Amino acid sequence: GPPNDAPKNGLALELVPIEQAERLEITRGSTAALAGGGSEAGVINLWTRRSAGREGSLTLAAGELGRREAAASFAERLGATDLALSGSLYETDGFRENAAGDLQRLALDLGWELGADRRLELSVIRGAADFGNPGAATATELDADRRRSFFNALDFTDEDLTQAAVNLSAALDE
Repeated sequence: GPPNDAPKNGLALELVPIEQAERLEITRGSTAALAGGGSEAGVINLWTRRSAGREGSLTLAAGELGRREAAASFAERLGATDLALSGSLYETDGFRENAAGDLQRLALDLGWELGADRRLELSVIRGAADFGNPGAATATELDADRRRSFFNALDFTDEDLTQAAVNLSAALDE
């Protein structure tokens, strides 16, 4: 199913765990006949990675403005079954007042090769973003104190995405 926000029909792409992507397919224009309602402007199809064997990674990073990052992934293939699991966390104090935030992503992909060009796959993704978006001070705020910061807490990005999908792929005989 689509991971987009139904009322706005938009998707916060930063919530999608891109480290699990093998490839992206972008179809422009109306694809409602193929993908269903809400796809009038096009479709982005994300294909998850398949593991060739046992592999894993761990990344830790820190930097200016209180930036902290951690990411880990693990993948394994056992015969006709493959598993990929990844997670990441990003936090920052922000580049100015009220710009702090965090981004969390988790992904699980479990696949089974069924033979004869058939594959069954379970994909689960979870993403959460909470970022401050400082806005400009209002005219009233500036008139009250011209020395104050030109940015204040007018808005926040607080987005969540949880999706599970079961896909069956099969070759079509001509």
